[in-house]
Amino acid sequence: MTLKEKTDYLPFLITKNEAEQIFYQWLKTKYRRKKNLTTTYQIQSLAANYIPVYLITADASAHYGGTKTISKFNTESEEYEYDYIHLSDQVEIKIIYEMIYAISHTQILKLTNIQRFDFDELEELSDMSEDNFIEFDLSKEGAIDLFNELVKTYLHDKAISEVVDDGESLRIDLNPPKIKFERVYRAYIPVWEGVYTSEGKQFPFVINGRIGDIDGDYRRDYKMLQFFLISVVLVIIILILLQKV
Repeated sequence: MTLKEKTDYLPFLITKNEAEQIFYQWLKTKYRRKKNLTTTYQIQSLAANYIPVYLITADASAHYGGTKTISKFNTESEEYEYDYIHLSDQVEIKIIYEMIYAISHTQILKLTNIQRFDFDELEELSDMSEDNFIEFDLSKEGAIDLFNELVKTYLHDKAISEVVDDGESLRIDLNPPKIKFERVYRAYIPVWEGVYTSEGKQFPFVINGRIGDIDGDYRRDYKMLQFFLISVVLVIIILILLQKV
């Protein structure tokens, strides 16, 4: 297993102006109010940050044993019948560019929704003088521990998907996986991180700095919902009254 001494990164492709346009287009899908978006929902901050991650490439395999249950409905007895098949096999997977976030970050959950990156386009980072490169909070060993837990889940799910069809279920015991690491190295991904205000409250959002995927918090427009419900009730009342006339 190797850890590259130099750190790679993905440069920004989305400009600040484009990020603002993406943000307001996203708002249009969240709020009914289409006019005066830039004045009603104001961006308080929008920063271009490079988020630290570990990228891991590895082969993994594990033996498993289990019991597959096949259920069939007997039309004569009108009851389900069950067959049990004992299994013992091996499952293998190849993982390319598993991304482990290396920060204790408030936006970590939203970042997982915008993490489509083409890591074949990584460039070597030679200058980290800018202050928008966030420091690594997670060690290589910590990243590998997280990766190992993910691998167990991946192997378990793949084992089930390979041997189970519709109408079947499987319970398996997975042996400790064997993992052959090819690469473990550091990298930075580009993210626009912003905060906007709505009716005096602040809401965070994040934008993928390569392709513009966005995720964030927003205020539910309860006033519009109340207006809609009241309108529906009034229409129903009017229809009932018309039927009585």
